[in-house]
Amino acid sequence: EAEGLEYYERLDDLEWSRLPLQIVEQVHLEQMKAGQMPRSAVWGEYSKERPFLQDIHKRAAVDFAYYSKEVMLMLANRELMYKGQQEYRQFQEMVPASDREAAKREMGAWIADYFDDAGYMHWETQTQLYKAMLLTAFPPIDDLDNVKPDFGTIEISKWEDLLSKF
Repeated sequence: EAEGLEYYERLDDLEWSRLPLQIVEQVHLEQMKAGQMPRSAVWGEYSKERPFLQDIHKRAAVDFAYYSKEVMLMLANRELMYKGQQEYRQFQEMVPASDREAAKREMGAWIADYFDDAGYMHWETQTQLYKAMLLTAFPPIDDLDNVKPDFGTIEISKWEDLLSKF
């Protein structure tokens, strides 16, 4: 059950990142209704998150179940697809543009620190092996064409296709 917005505003980045996706989306909708900027999650530092990693699969299972249900509802109802796209556009308009280069560095550092801590060796030199593992874990859901899809303006039929692959 979601608390009041004030509660979520007081959470630090690590606490925010550990909230269930359903709560995060409820908070975002409430923030948008109140004309407030929705809060964004950050990768953070691996060393600070490491004590909580044993729970990440359990939390993710709940998040995946919620997300799967939401996606299936949208895929089965064109009106919900349009509403979801409208909410996505509104969210994008309210959130300041991310510093993608800084986010890439933060994500890369998190993954590298995890690899080191988890005992993966030579990721710095055996790049093709690690790239293959990433590509296997994250197969493309969109064409590899150096164009990031804009889910706020994409044709609904294309969005349906991408969502069904996620």
